[in-house]
Order: sequence, then structure tokens, then C-alpha cells
Amino acid sequence: MVSFGHSAFFGVGAYASALATARLGVPVAAGLAVGAGAALLAAALMLPLLRLRGPYFALAVLACAQILRILATEWRGLTGGAGGLANIAPLPALFGQAAGGKLAAYLLIASIVLLFALGYARLRASHYGLALRAMHDGEDATGVLGVDTTLLRA
Repeated sequence: MVSFGHSAFFGVGAYASALATARLGVPVAAGLAVGAGAALLAAALMLPLLRLRGPYFALAVLACAQILRILATEWRGLTGGAGGLANIAPLPALFGQAAGGKLAAYLLIASIVLLFALGYARLRASHYGLALRAMHDGEDATGVLGVDTTLLRA
């Protein structure tokens, strides 16, 4: 299944985080959590789309992403329109380095990549990972074996 909706989740999370820090005065770490929660809420609202298959799924998710893009550029009162938001709080220092520096950015990205690589290895070795690999090879065959493929796609 092809999904064009990743940018929508990224955008919802980014705007929620930026709005929380810039307009509500929420600390940056809490703002990141607000952004993650907003992205998860957007994903939950799009769960009914998982019942679609093939090009219908791809087009429905693309339509949702386009609707959110239009809202972001046209709702000037909330998002600042095409000009974006101003006065977003900077990231705090990381490992004693300014967050805008190259070393801090490298350390942040390297730690995130390491965290996701470890999570991926654990997921792949689990029963859930086996079911995901089986569904990749044949969704109908996986469903015949008793695996709820709709729940697995979520």
C-alpha cells in the first residue's frame, strides 16, 4: 500500500508543537510532546482510510494531505499562512552544545537513528514483525491464516 500522507502527520505535529511553544508559552520539550500527540490524533482520525485498498487508499490519503496543506497555507490566523510562524522557541542545548550547532544536530540525529534501529530490530524479531512480513508477501494469504490484516495495517 502506498501512502502519501506522511507529510500530513509531520505537518500537523510540527504546527502543533510550534503553536504550543510560540503562542501558549509551553516549554520546548512539552511542545514536542504536544506535536507528537497531535500527529497521533491525526493518524487516529485517518484510521478509517485503512479499509480502502489499492489506488483508492493512496488517493484518499493524498486528498487528506492536500486538505491539510491548504489549511496550513490559507488559515492565516492560526498558521500564519504561507509566511509561517514567528517567535518559535529555540531548542535547548544538547550534551552541552548549542542546538543550532553541527555537533549537536549530529548527536541528536545519531541518537534518534540508533533508537529507531534498536526498535526496528526488536519489532522484526517479534511475532508482530513476523505477521507484518507475512502480510507483505501476501495480504490475502495472511488473512486466511487468521491474522486481522486491517488491525495489522494500523
